[in-house]
Amino acid sequence: MGVRILDLDCRSLPGVERWREAVTDIYCSFDVIPDRQPFHARIVERRVGPLSLTRFTCDDCTVIRSEAHIRQDEVAGFSVSIPVSGRMIHCQGDRSGYVRPGEALVTDLSRPYGFRCVEGLTSVCVKIPPAVTCAGGGFAVAPAVTDGQRAADPALLQAVTAMIDALLEAPKPVDQRRAEHAARALLDLIALMFAAPPAAAPPTPGLTALRRRAEALIRAEATDPGLTPQAVAERLGISPGYLHRAMRGSGHTVQTLIRETRIAAGLHMLMDPGTSDLTIARIAYEAGFASHAAFTDAVRRRHGRTPREVRDQALRRGDVG
Repeated sequence: MGVRILDLDCRSLPGVERWREAVTDIYCSFDVIPDRQPFHARIVERRVGPLSLTRFTCDDCTVIRSEAHIRQDEVAGFSVSIPVSGRMIHCQGDRSGYVRPGEALVTDLSRPYGFRCVEGLTSVCVKIPPAVTCAGGGFAVAPAVTDGQRAADPALLQAVTAMIDALLEAPKPVDQRRAEHAARALLDLIALMFAAPPAAAPPTPGLTALRRRAEALIRAEATDPGLTPQAVAERLGISPGYLHRAMRGSGHTVQTLIRETRIAAGLHMLMDPGTSDLTIARIAYEAGFASHAAFTDAVRRRHGRTPREVRDQALRRGDVG
């Protein structure tokens, strides 16, 4: 297949404060919501064998794939995104975080997600259908990449980025036989990239088990406004210092995990038809925040929108009854 280019271009429109662009690429659909006008984004994409390859360049904006998009597409699979410049602030389920150049992000396309593009993002992406495997040792991509931001070997990440760019920039369509070989080679590189051993020694089994207990306790009880790192340590019967040691290397601190879990709980209630009658102040309390203002500030810092804007957007899409 040849290269397909989508340009999203908005000049200043008098009286229009917010607008969105509904986008359907080769594989799935999503909404692009610019931060400001004028705005420009370009999507360059090409199908290579079973894979969809994309280069996404954009001004600052928010990208959302909602339940409505998932019902419309009825597609599944995963995407592996690699920022080349700028940053992504990603959220899916109870996981969120920054993704910068030199890191990779894995997203489950069958579940809602959103990410903000900041500092003029350019990223490359591979969309992988379900059950696709890599030739090298039969590495199965799908079961292994369901956990968001991933550590990746820097040299292999650079090789994956270069191969995607080369395939997107090929002047002629790739014939089917070569496309299948290229897809398999790219999947093998991705498998190796994620299979690289960690730089640091893994924690001892005792610390690993303790970290899992702490994470489970936080996810179960984060909506309790009284849950603090000190309280988590007390409920586990350990000192705060030992809890900090157990969480080291997990990618988040105790306080960060509490906050992110509360944000995820609040966002879920904002978009859940079953809680559409609750005020935002009540949702803030139910999610574990001390005040409406604290909830608003946390959501705005993480996702660039207020809770009211999140709910209004879900209402317009029909996600909230």
